[in-house]
Amino acid sequence: MQILILAEDNQKYQKLFKNKTNNWQSQISGQGKLITEQSEKLKQLNQELTEIKRNELELTNQKIQNTEQIDSLTIKLKEQEQQYQQLQDQLQKKIKELNQSIQNTQSNLAQTNQQLQSKDQELKNTQFKHDALLEELKSAYSFVTIQWTIGINKLLKDDHFNKILKNIEVKTNKKVKNQYFIFSGENNDLNGQAFWKSVDKLSNLLMIFKSKSGNIFGAFSPCQWIANCSGGYIYENTLSSFIFSQTQDQIQIFPIKEGNKCNAIYCNQSYGPTFGGGHDFYIQQDFQNGSSSLGHSYSYDQYQVGNRSTHLFGQSSPNIAECEIFMLTFA
Repeated sequence: MQILILAEDNQKYQKLFKNKTNNWQSQISGQGKLITEQSEKLKQLNQELTEIKRNELELTNQKIQNTEQIDSLTIKLKEQEQQYQQLQDQLQKKIKELNQSIQNTQSNLAQTNQQLQSKDQELKNTQFKHDALLEELKSAYSFVTIQWTIGINKLLKDDHFNKILKNIEVKTNKKVKNQYFIFSGENNDLNGQAFWKSVDKLSNLLMIFKSKSGNIFGAFSPCQWIANCSGGYIYENTLSSFIFSQTQDQIQIFPIKEGNKCNAIYCNQSYGPTFGGGHDFYIQQDFQNGSSSLGHSYSYDQYQVGNRSTHLFGQSSPNIAECEIFMLTFA
């Protein structure tokens, strides 16, 4: 009986032990999971703490950099304030100098104004004398139909016309002052009578012609044109006479030869404009007929001239369509 009780108790204890063991194992398993979860959380917290420390370090470094930048900017600001003050001082000095300069200028202007008034009166007196002299000249040349107006070239290209004027200045060693327009085919008949009426007794004439073929040519001479002459060449000792021809892209200038100074121009009332012995170009009274023998008294060696008789006119006879004649005066 006693043995039977012991066996039963033993079974109970074994069952109880087994149950407790299972409970302990279950608790241990639960505690293991909890420990694992806590370990993961702890690991995550450590990572977050590390990130916080890293951010804190970066912020600390950034703060140091910002502090350094603030210090640097503060220094620069002080330097700029000093520079600004210097500029202010310089500006005040300049303003003071300018005010003084303005006062001096105003004083000088007042003196200059007085001088100008005096000069203006002198100019008026001089102008009066010049007007009287001009009237005297007009009276002296009353037999010549001169229009006392400044002329404008219409036939030559502007750069070519300027080159011709420059050539005249170089050859005469004088500065061209004015160009008086004394003859034009638009305002006068193109004939010898009208020509000689306009140019008689005048010197320093620049003549420009345009033929019906479109060729533009002309000549300049300081010699005096004399209408009351049965025929004679005029001597020119300055070597400033020349003939010219305008091509499409250049102006050709043919200077008088040293050995032909005595044949610069030819004056004859029965002729029209004539230059050179031979003649380099000769225009009859009708301004249509005539001839050219370029190279006789005026040199053309510097250019390639194919036909001496047609190079200027564009054909064998002048056939003048337009004409402009200027009287040049010099300073």
